[in-house]
Amino acid sequence: MGTANVTGSLPAVKADGTTPATPSDCSGINIYRAAGTGSPVKVGAAVITGSNFAFQDPGLAPGSYEYGATALNVDGAESAISPLFPAVVPATDQLLGPPTIVNVAIS
Repeated sequence: MGTANVTGSLPAVKADGTTPATPSDCSGINIYRAAGTGSPVKVGAAVITGSNFAFQDPGLAPGSYEYGATALNVDGAESAISPLFPAVVPATDQLLGPPTIVNVAIS
């Protein structure tokens, strides 16, 4: 099992693409996860600190995932989803490399 740690920054502009946005314009960040070729589904809300956000997604089975985020304005309207960012949880039973022998004593 693995945990994805998703971090990012709040929108720099409003939906018109030109008007600057401030942290007070954003009331929340929703996090979406897609597995394999599936569509992204909402998995939770991020914690906002200043102009950044963070989210932990624990208990992931080994595999490939993609994460995206949406921003909520003060009226609760949700933005379009961000571009998806890939994440891979490695298999927990991966083989180890060989050990290193540092000494053999003969008695």
